[in-house]
Amino acid sequence: MNRENTLAVIFGVEGNKDLKEVHDTIRNYNKVLLVGDDRKALHERVLEIEKQFPEEKPMYVQADVTKEDELAKLICLVKYKFGGADHVLNYTDIQDENEKTLAEGAFEKFHAEAVNA
Repeated sequence: MNRENTLAVIFGVEGNKDLKEVHDTIRNYNKVLLVGDDRKALHERVLEIEKQFPEEKPMYVQADVTKEDELAKLICLVKYKFGGADHVLNYTDIQDENEKTLAEGAFEKFHAEAVNA
């Protein structure tokens, strides 16, 4: 794959996820944007990634995609700043059924509006 001008968006990486798949994704895309609703946990995860894989420099943004206004801002950011996403990984782990339904709808909307077809 040609990495030039590519963007991967990874949701929910701030949890206790194996970094190998995240690292593989980071290596395969020119830019990586980590998205989660806990800024402190995201920042700590970025530091952990940079410590384990010093050549990688992921970006991150705090957004609760179950909130319409935050989802809309994220979609605008990805579309207009980066030209759309080329790959999306979703690691979110939501137990509450109502929140899970909201999140699934948000990810569908994100994919429809911000992912390059």
